[in-house]
Amino acid sequence: MKTKMYVLVLLLLGFSAILAQEIKNKNKDVDESVRIKEPNGVESFRDEILFKNETGNAILTIIDEGDNAASISLPPLSAIGSSSGKLYNLDGSLYWNETALLTTGFSIIGGSGTINYIPKFSSSTTLQNSTLYETSNKIGIGTTTPQVKLSLGTDITAKKLAIWDGVNDFYGFGVAIGRITFYTNDTEKMTIKDNGNVGINITNPQAKLDVNGSVKIGVNGIKFSELYEITGTTGTNRTSISYPTGYDKSNARIISYEVVDFTGPNWVSGYGGYLWVALRDSDIYLGHEASFFNGQPFRLILMKVE
Repeated sequence: MKTKMYVLVLLLLGFSAILAQEIKNKNKDVDESVRIKEPNGVESFRDEILFKNETGNAILTIIDEGDNAASISLPPLSAIGSSSGKLYNLDGSLYWNETALLTTGFSIIGGSGTINYIPKFSSSTTLQNSTLYETSNKIGIGTTTPQVKLSLGTDITAKKLAIWDGVNDFYGFGVAIGRITFYTNDTEKMTIKDNGNVGINITNPQAKLDVNGSVKIGVNGIKFSELYEITGTTGTNRTSISYPTGYDKSNARIISYEVVDFTGPNWVSGYGGYLWVALRDSDIYLGHEASFFNGQPFRLILMKVE
């Protein structure tokens, strides 16, 4: 419907420009104050044409604006009967078929832009390019070559996409060379490297899952923070070793204790009670009761529980 109105306005402007030029030509030798009155209710000055009703009131004015251009003035109405198919001025607002097109105090929007960029207001009346770019139903933010439905481009940014973006309270994602990072409470908490390694509370994971902190497996599982391997060579019958830093007999759990078999390069454990471990107050005591386990490589794995 608005399209029809705009066509009508363009036709009226074109018609008014022709009439204004004709009147201007007709009155070019007439003084500006001279008024020509036509018998059909049309009254013309040098630079405008007034259409009057039978009571003598102007109902439409066409003004010559120069350079073969014209404008149209519609007197305001306080009320209207049937509005169907009409362009009218109601209390200072322009309407077409009861639809407001231009209201009192409206501003003309200007500016320019580039094809495919989604515009933004740089002021209340000016449009320009934004950082949003649309092509083939794909949106790019900061990129003109989006390859998926929504692309943030290829720039490396520590904090790139926010799910929550409070002051010093960032929750979201970031990108570094060869890895993607996940943030909570403005702190990097998880990293996935391009080789598939995943780190929790560690920025450079060295395994498929590398955790710096405690882990709990299963509903009834215990929480532990580390698996620690101690290696060395056994002494004579029994060997005393120190606890690793942060370990003691209350939080250490024995996962395995193995010694190389004297008959060949095989690791054995238990061996009929000949191999055992005691967690004492001051040290870890390794038992290897048979003489053929003396001077052999050993390995002990401890778990640190929380």
